[in-house]
Amino acid sequence: MRLFPAVYSLPLPGGPLDFTIPHHNRVSAIVELVDGHIVTGSSDKIVRVWNPNNGQLVKSFSGHTDSILCLSTHSKGWIVSGSMDNSIKIWSMNSDDCIYSLEEHTSYVTCLCVLSDGQLVSGSLDNNIKIWNIEQEDCVMTLQGHSSMVSSVCVLSDGRLASSSYDKTIRIWETKSGDCVACLEGHKREVTSLSLLIDGRIVSGSWDKAIRIWRVNEFNGVCEQIMTADTGGVLCLCVMSNNRVVTGCDDNMMRVWDINSYACERSIEGHAKRIVSLVSLSDSRVASVSYDNTLKLWNLTQTKGDHIIPAHKHSNAVRAILITNYGIISGSADNSIKIWNSTSGKCEKTLEGHKDEVLSLAMLPDGRLVSGSNDKSIKIWDLTAGVCDKSFIGHNGGVVSFTILSDGRLATGSLDKTIKVWNLQSGKCDKTFEGHTKRVSVVRVEGNGRLVSTSEDGTMKIWNIQTGRCEDSQPFDKNNPILTELDELELESYGFDDYVCACDEQGRIAVGTSDGDVCLFIPLHTV
Repeated sequence: MRLFPAVYSLPLPGGPLDFTIPHHNRVSAIVELVDGHIVTGSSDKIVRVWNPNNGQLVKSFSGHTDSILCLSTHSKGWIVSGSMDNSIKIWSMNSDDCIYSLEEHTSYVTCLCVLSDGQLVSGSLDNNIKIWNIEQEDCVMTLQGHSSMVSSVCVLSDGRLASSSYDKTIRIWETKSGDCVACLEGHKREVTSLSLLIDGRIVSGSWDKAIRIWRVNEFNGVCEQIMTADTGGVLCLCVMSNNRVVTGCDDNMMRVWDINSYACERSIEGHAKRIVSLVSLSDSRVASVSYDNTLKLWNLTQTKGDHIIPAHKHSNAVRAILITNYGIISGSADNSIKIWNSTSGKCEKTLEGHKDEVLSLAMLPDGRLVSGSNDKSIKIWDLTAGVCDKSFIGHNGGVVSFTILSDGRLATGSLDKTIKVWNLQSGKCDKTFEGHTKRVSVVRVEGNGRLVSTSEDGTMKIWNIQTGRCEDSQPFDKNNPILTELDELELESYGFDDYVCACDEQGRIAVGTSDGDVCLFIPLHTV
């Protein structure tokens, strides 16, 4: 089975998450290309193209000098991006460079759409809407009327343009003449988003927590229905192929609305910060991006299959993870250890006591948990009571790896380049093994009882536990028969730059991410 930085997982009540694609910066915009690839724009000024089936990065474009705020696509296959640098840039998958640049707005470009004749429409913090001939890099018309930022633009079924604004209004425009033919009022706060329903009506979202359905005729429009998100302002929305409306809110929640009953069908947790952009994909999934630096893909029509442990997440990166009879146990850079119910996904206990990042975890034969930290300490925890039984210090650096010896003692590897063997009853260090010249990465017990360690110095060393003497030292090779044997003897826990993961006999995989999420993958044949 292959793991990607995108996390695949099983669906808890609320909505199945297909996978997450972490970003290193705030993600603010998303759009789908005709071929199904997903495009994101973020505060690092880069446009990225992703494969939605495996979460892999396909291509990236650089050229903006400030954060990207909005994206659109053109019928010629182009990607269009708008930025806080006041510019619009057009990109082709066949080129690494920007092929056109449009620069007449006097403030941030906040929204984009494309007319049926191929002309581009942009809205801005300068309160104006502009219509562009892209290939001539020429603004052919400026539409004025809004008194605050233009937040969204969309093309109606009759070819006219609708725009929303932080002035609390929606305006309808004739694109040939540039005339505003209708102004729709009703929202009590800033209107953030617009989309077109299958029947041609407009749906709008606002900071006033309301979703309004509008029917627009030739010269005016009427609000036919109001739906309310109880706890969060509506920041973005999209329309699914089954005519459901999905909203992303300031309370970090997604909601699915039935347009026939005007009721909220589902409220979905998953993001840790506000959701700022949504898109309905051609394969019926929905993609969301959030200020928690993630892109998430959801199968909202699916009732069986895969799901996530929705996290009352760690507030910092997960550094260690275990699958145990108690549930999923995670240690984090937020100095805490959390125990998660692997069925419900709820955090059942939080263990606090370390003063720095928790770097390593292991289960003792008696059912207690041992943890190692960058605070140089080792702690033994009673998981039933949720308390620390013992704590001892001996290393001069963070404790990064554990293994249990056959006599019940504990061997630890550290950032201080040493390995120590501990008597867990007394808390005393019985032996210290020295020889590595850089941090010890892993310590394990070989089949014949010797201790095996690997280090960032590029070596694997074999130690006599009784004497503490290094009996062999070899260049590290992951194909070494000794390491292969260890893989077959135990359940492995792996660490990568962006996530850590562990697996068990059932084929389940627990994953902890750099943004603090804890997820569980359960193979479909076990569901």
